[in-house]
Amino acid sequence: MSLINTQVQPFKTQAFHNGKFIEVT
Repeated sequence: MSLINTQVQPFKTQAFHNGKFIEVT
């Protein structure tokens, strides 16, 4: 759970930086 939480933080930030809130897998 901790590993995913850490990877989701930077991953979601990059997706949001694109312009819209998208979940990239």
